[in-house]
Amino acid sequence: MTQAAAFGVESWVPVLRGGAAPSATITADDGPDAVRAATTTSVDGDRVVLIADGAPGREAPLAALEEALQGRHTLERFVVFPGTGGGIVLLSTASAAAVRGGLPLLPSGRRRWSAAQLGLSTLAPLGVARRIGLPELAIATRGERRSLEGAVVAEEHTLAVASGVPDARQKFVARVLRANGDPQQFVKLAHTPASVAAIRIECAALARIATIAPELAPRLLQRGESHGLPWFIEEVLDGQRSPDVFHAGHAAFLARLAAAQYPAGKRNLRLAEHPTLLNSLELLDTLDAGDDPEWHSEMTALAEHLADDVGELATGHAHGDFTSWNLAVGPHGMRAFDWEAFLEEAPALYDVFHFHMQCGVLVYRRDGAALLESLGAVLARPARQLVEGAAQSVQDILRALALYLLHVTVRDEAQQRLAPALFVQIGWQRRARREVARHVLALLRARRSPWTSGAIGHRAA
Repeated sequence: MTQAAAFGVESWVPVLRGGAAPSATITADDGPDAVRAATTTSVDGDRVVLIADGAPGREAPLAALEEALQGRHTLERFVVFPGTGGGIVLLSTASAAAVRGGLPLLPSGRRRWSAAQLGLSTLAPLGVARRIGLPELAIATRGERRSLEGAVVAEEHTLAVASGVPDARQKFVARVLRANGDPQQFVKLAHTPASVAAIRIECAALARIATIAPELAPRLLQRGESHGLPWFIEEVLDGQRSPDVFHAGHAAFLARLAAAQYPAGKRNLRLAEHPTLLNSLELLDTLDAGDDPEWHSEMTALAEHLADDVGELATGHAHGDFTSWNLAVGPHGMRAFDWEAFLEEAPALYDVFHFHMQCGVLVYRRDGAALLESLGAVLARPARQLVEGAAQSVQDILRALALYLLHVTVRDEAQQRLAPALFVQIGWQRRARREVARHVLALLRARRSPWTSGAIGHRAA
């Protein structure tokens, strides 16, 4: 038996359901005696977590643990699935419709799992766990009814709770389901100290976008703080995930965001004093150069070149994580969720660069040279209106790209050193960004273009 609850249950249960956090986690190895010991002296409202690891074709021993509970308890049962990016997803067993309907485990636009895709022959969630060997989880609350004091989600609603990548910024996303399994809303909840800032940034971003371009983002329905953890509720976005290739629809979304912020025209800021550069310089200065001298030398050279620039850059809002998996395309156009990386003042084309780099690396596995070369076609065609709207020359584009690369590379490096997330994709991104950054710095110093002359840019380089 352990005092640390698994799967972040200690964080999301008290906030979503109200009442006390679980006091202990009891596994099948601990046995029924541990359940009796933990619940004999408990009082109404106390909680414990029971976990049974499934084995394919064998009945998991969760029932034996539940039978050992002393006193009357209310049970919430979940099946634990592997989630995206190394996280986890807990599907409530209260509604078989969650599995039967092919529940989108994370916000609309991300990968959907269905009974057919999983190759399941049963629709009952507990049957699913026993058939393919997934862990089962029960939260036992002492008393006939759970305490709803401070609860975010009503008792009649069931939950599908997903965690993000298990790093310092990990948060939980709960899909709130009606009794028939239909989604009602999303709740986002901080889980770690770093994710507290991310939740607050996203709340502020949704509130800001609601005032200038409400059609671009989900509505912020409610926000609050419970047990020291900030949370907010947003609407569910209808639609399908965006394609992985940047097209006119993406450009139209970003043009609308830019026009909503500055209806009278663009805003320029001095590059050497740009908030994105200053933030990156400050963060770079906190990193120990001895951990990776070559990486540090490359980023320092890029930062110093930008800091010595006496020119200006077109600047505006950026979604910050503008990717195909954060976009929903529905009957009312394209909308974006996951605004936790929102930037008030980002270099022009930041979101175009990010979409191209993330999809290019994570979906198409392109190297740095191919990423830079293929960006030219994007800027010359679907993103042309954005390039011209910001009056960007080729050199302006390269300066903005350099600032984007410095920002995301230093930010993610600092995050990795603080709390490493051991996924191969992180290495792909790090390597590709460094390759592109080296190319871009060389081009800036030589005042050359990587693309066909005249194909890109409102003004001559």
